[in-house]
Amino acid sequence: MIEEIGTVTRVSDEHIWVETQIKTTCGSCEQKSDCSTGVIAKTVASKTQTFKLSYQKDAIVGQQVKLGLPEQTLLGVSALFYMLPLVMMLLVGGLADLTTQWLALSGEWLVVVASLSSLVGSFYMISQWLKTKNSESYQPQLLTLLTPEEQKIPVKMVP
Repeated sequence: MIEEIGTVTRVSDEHIWVETQIKTTCGSCEQKSDCSTGVIAKTVASKTQTFKLSYQKDAIVGQQVKLGLPEQTLLGVSALFYMLPLVMMLLVGGLADLTTQWLALSGEWLVVVASLSSLVGSFYMISQWLKTKNSESYQPQLLTLLTPEEQKIPVKMVP
């Protein structure tokens, strides 16, 4: 289970809204000021993400919670988002190349357009499929509400 700490931002009778900080690997890298990826990550990426979770017990705004996401869920969605579009792009590009050769067309641009169209189309189809599928299985699960003592970060004093 991959765990993350979030903060309750809103509470209703049946749901709570939890906000988490988005962390990138650039935060701990020594080259972040010289790396273009670090600069792009700072300017483009949003810094927080909010989840609406079912919860009927007592929670208060500002309280920290522990969220969890099963590794299998993360691996499955990652494989779907990374592998399927790549395979589709290669298959459609290969079929487009064979078709242009069979029809004796000199259209390398047709192969490029077909490949890119299949890439974009497969990303769109995956996002639509995930929206219609049971979205609860792809949402983090609320593991526990943290007590005020658990929310404190222990600091060790070095002599």
